[in-house]
Amino acid sequence: MTYDEREKSLLNCEYVSRVVPNLSGEDSKPTILSANPHIIAIGDDWARKDYYSQMQFTQQWIEENEMVLVYIPYTAGISTSEIKRRILKEKK
Repeated sequence: MTYDEREKSLLNCEYVSRVVPNLSGEDSKPTILSANPHIIAIGDDWARKDYYSQMQFTQQWIEENEMVLVYIPYTAGISTSEIKRRILKEKK
């Protein structure tokens, strides 16, 4: 999905008040601080990767800024490919 498609999907969720694009390049901390979130939610596929290194922050930085990092479980059967297939099926 493109950024615009992901943003639109997120904004249609009742629990999302706004979407903030990461315009800070590799160091995500300035963007995260500008949004001042209480929760950083990411897919649990990142639990097996070094998300902290990619985003250039540490658990200590998260705690110092009173945030919580939450891993959201992968939902089997839901993927961009599946969403596209369903949309195309509905158009027929």
